[in-house]
Amino acid sequence: TVYGLVMVDLVLLMAAFHGIRANLVTPLRHLARMSRHIAEGDYGSRRMAPRAQDEIGLLAAAMNHMADKIEMNLKTIADDLVSLRQQEQSLKRLSWAVERSPVDVMVTDREGRITYVNPRFTETTGYAAEEIIGRNPRVLQSGRTPTATYRDLWATILSGGEWRGELLNRKKSG
Repeated sequence: TVYGLVMVDLVLLMAAFHGIRANLVTPLRHLARMSRHIAEGDYGSRRMAPRAQDEIGLLAAAMNHMADKIEMNLKTIADDLVSLRQQEQSLKRLSWAVERSPVDVMVTDREGRITYVNPRFTETTGYAAEEIIGRNPRVLQSGRTPTATYRDLWATILSGGEWRGELLNRKKSG
């Protein structure tokens, strides 16, 4: 009888061990492998199959969801990077054109401080870029351009328009 009870206990113990292994240890090992793959950047494979709504099942579902979100965000970032590279190329072409323009180019902020001048501007006026940036364009006024012209210029620019006209300005040398 003792031998029979020991055998029954052994069978129950093995069944319990097998149940724990199948329902706890194996899924946890799978989750550990899945988290290693995610950490290594492999988001698309080795997902854990849905299972019961126990703690391990909920954790597996959360890991699958996290991997999906990371994969989706990486695709969005990759698309954004392509777009940024295209915009960068456009800006480089525009910058190249402005830098080599045969026309004086001066950019100011809304307060009228010069923020950029192209090389042609520095050749024409005699001011180096570092001398003129931060200053007001009034430094170039010769006193020979009518005040109404300046009023029209600023009204047009501040309203977002394109001003065309002629200014009689003074070079750095006078």
